[in-house]
Amino acid sequence: MRVRVVKTILWAVVGAALVALAARFATGLGATTNLSDVTPWGLWIGLKLAGVAFAAGGFTIAAVVYIFRLEPYHLLARRAVLLGFLGYTFFVVSLIVDLGIPWNIWRPVVFWNLHSPLFEVAWCVMLYLTVLALEFAPVVLEKHREQSRLCDLCLGFLRRVAIPLVVFGIALSVLHQSSLGTLFAIMPHRLHPLFYTPIINVQFFVSCVAMGLAAVIVESYIANFLYRRKVNDRQLQHLGRFLALVVWLFMAIRLVDLVVRGDVAYLIERSWSGALFWFEMVPLLLVPSLLLQWRRVRENRTLLGLVALAVVVGFVLNRVSVAGLATIAPTGTTYFPSALELLMSLGLVPGIAVLMWMFLVEHYEVWQPEPELDDRDTRFSPPERDRVSGVFRDGSVLGGFKRYSLAFVFGAAVAFGLLPRAALFGASAVPEAVSRPRGRDVLLIDGDRAGEVVRFPHRKHEDKLGGEESCRVCHHMALPLDEDTPCWSCHRDMWSPTSIFDHDGHVRTIEEREHRKPCVVCHPPQAGPRSAETTVGCTAEGCHRHELAINREGSRIEPEDPERYRAAAGYMDAMHNLCIPCHKERAAELERPHHGDCATCHHEAGKVQMAILARQRQSHELATRGGG
Repeated sequence: MRVRVVKTILWAVVGAALVALAARFATGLGATTNLSDVTPWGLWIGLKLAGVAFAAGGFTIAAVVYIFRLEPYHLLARRAVLLGFLGYTFFVVSLIVDLGIPWNIWRPVVFWNLHSPLFEVAWCVMLYLTVLALEFAPVVLEKHREQSRLCDLCLGFLRRVAIPLVVFGIALSVLHQSSLGTLFAIMPHRLHPLFYTPIINVQFFVSCVAMGLAAVIVESYIANFLYRRKVNDRQLQHLGRFLALVVWLFMAIRLVDLVVRGDVAYLIERSWSGALFWFEMVPLLLVPSLLLQWRRVRENRTLLGLVALAVVVGFVLNRVSVAGLATIAPTGTTYFPSALELLMSLGLVPGIAVLMWMFLVEHYEVWQPEPELDDRDTRFSPPERDRVSGVFRDGSVLGGFKRYSLAFVFGAAVAFGLLPRAALFGASAVPEAVSRPRGRDVLLIDGDRAGEVVRFPHRKHEDKLGGEESCRVCHHMALPLDEDTPCWSCHRDMWSPTSIFDHDGHVRTIEEREHRKPCVVCHPPQAGPRSAETTVGCTAEGCHRHELAINREGSRIEPEDPERYRAAAGYMDAMHNLCIPCHKERAAELERPHHGDCATCHHEAGKVQMAILARQRQSHELATRGGG
């Protein structure tokens, strides 16, 4: 009954998550997540790193069994390897979901960047995932060896190379776990001092050892709860004692590092990062490690399982904080994962990964029987047949298929019905009216009044380009009775194109000045149905010539259709398309190869950059006072 309930819930979550995944690949990250250029790493990165640490039980138990020769723990090896294999598999799957261009994931294999920590991470993940697959392959081959000679040969080969394979896997996992920390060692400007340290790779390695041990304990008791699998309490109690020592080591390294770096003052700072630090360290790490010192806690299955689960949650929070939560505050922005982000995260790991774990535990000898334990109740009870009708009850394969498929379809239907418009049709720019620049000789260009100002020396550009005659270079369009139409008159929205054809105004002008039927002037009868495509050109009837010319001679802007003006580009696109090409042309003359780069105009720190600088200055002053 327990298994059915859990599977039904998981299949419903997976159905909803697959709808969210389809929306992510159909409409992109911007439409389905709250990630941005300022916060590109959110919940997904933290959960991926936590999943990798959760899978560290594979190399930890392998080292205990094969390196330190502690044979009593040999029966835990298969379970730990399975956790590692599933953890790394879904790290790769979630990485594909998280990448903006996932079809380029093969590039690290061909294009080697030996100076990038991410290059080492990519290769270690690929190789270690292969090693884990080979380590777990004997579990699958054992079941089919009698039906296939090839399976028997492969099983014999894998058993002969088991020791070198395990040693190679341990080395790869150690490199990978520490390299993940190195990724954050190169971004001190984005991490709060409570979470940043030059030895963050050491902290990542120690934390993954602790999390791997805790994961094995949690997995053992979950299997005992769901499948009545017998567990060796003595082994898990010993793992609990060792887990407490590793947690103590992690906390000691972290606190001593703060003292050595002179950042102890941040421990009493009232901030979001400080609250995260203390919530992680005290209730999720310190209290469980103290409880594990008591023999009564270790001998109680429920308490030991809950304490190990608290340690898992604590290190998951640590990874999520380092990879996401602690990097937000320095930017001065806010971030909270969208509902689709949460749904995809829950569907990938607790959903598909747990279902795969349940399938493998049910159909293969992942849990080897222990000689000293009575293993009579470790198997499933066979499905019962109704005495009257002769039909198998709910435990049959067909009954399970109907139940789980119904849950899957229900979850998918609910998720599809609740999808936001952006997830269905793609992200669209929110209309944002543009205001005129402030200033005269020096314009402060901040069309949407967002606080990100570009200082444009208007008078200086006018003098360099030829005085008053140079106005037409940029002000390429002149509306009637207007000499130099300003940009914001036509480019009236920050992001989206703006319609600039005044249909009603043209009708009134033709009726009042020319006393003609306005429709036939622009839409001749022989042109066919009246539409924008069948109109005559703007100069065909002599309307826009000379003083009424739309596009001015000598302008840098060449319209796609000079005879038909329908829409003006968004304000930002208009500014960029006008300034950047000119700056690139001038780069050779000025001997400044980067004259066309963003920093040429955006040299003043905007809101985000100012927040980062202010945060760094505040952190430096606080550290100085603390050190003094």
